[in-house]
Formats: sequence, structure tokens, C-alpha cells
Amino acid sequence: MKKRTAWSVVLMVLCAVSLMVASNPTSVTVFRTGDTVAKHYSFFQQVVEAPVAMCLLYAAIFSGISLMLSVAFLIRKKNRWLKWIGGFSFLSMTLAVMPLVIRSETVVLPNMAHPLAMCTTSVIAYVLLRSTKDKEDEAPKGERLQVR
Repeated sequence: MKKRTAWSVVLMVLCAVSLMVASNPTSVTVFRTGDTVAKHYSFFQQVVEAPVAMCLLYAAIFSGISLMLSVAFLIRKKNRWLKWIGGFSFLSMTLAVMPLVIRSETVVLPNMAHPLAMCTTSVIAYVLLRSTKDKEDEAPKGERLQVR
């Protein structure tokens, strides 16, 4: 198996893991400060008590888009897919931690495996994109002279 194919499979597996974590019914813990009762939700469920939890829904949707793009990258092997994979995975990671950044009376704690997997996906896509650009820069640009 080629190195590029292996990395594209790793990208696909990381996106699939983050989507599985997001679909877990206990992946989000919601409680009010001062209460002892916590409720558990999925990233795809609407949390009525905390409107900021809508960020988690969008994070899960963007991780699904990243999964589709990584499958397209595995099949098509075009470098332009790496830009989109990196962008959507970074956006998904940012949206997944947004409820922690925005503090409210209702505390929303998402499972941190999702943003970590998306961060790893984003970094791998960036490194692959930069390594392919470096290889293109090393190639000779001019026409080769004939040997007589």
C-alpha cells in the first residue's frame, strides 16, 4: 500500500471515529450550575435548555462532510480535496469546543474525543498538502536539453 493511500485511509478513519463519537447518545452532558442532576444527549439532539448546543449539531454535520471528502480524496487522489478536508475538520473542531468557551448558567460538556479527532484530521490534511506542494516545487520547470 502506498504511503498516500495509507494517509487517506487514516483521514477517513479519524473522521468516522469522530462521527461515531458524535452519534453516541451520551456524548454531551448538560447540567445547570448548582444542580446535581445531569442529562445526556447526542451531538445530533437538540438541547432545549442550552441554545449554544446548536454548535454541536453543526460540528457533527461538518465532521460528516469531512468524512465524505476524505472518501473522495481516497478515490480521486486529487490534492484539492485536502484543502476542504482540513477546512471542514478545523471548523468542526472549533464548533465542538464552542460551548466550553461560551459560558452560561447551563453547562454543556461535549465528549472531547470528537474535537481531538477533528484536530488530528486537520493537521494531517495540512501536512499532506504542504508535502505535496514541496514536491511540486522541486520538479524542474523548464524543458530538458537533448544529449548529443
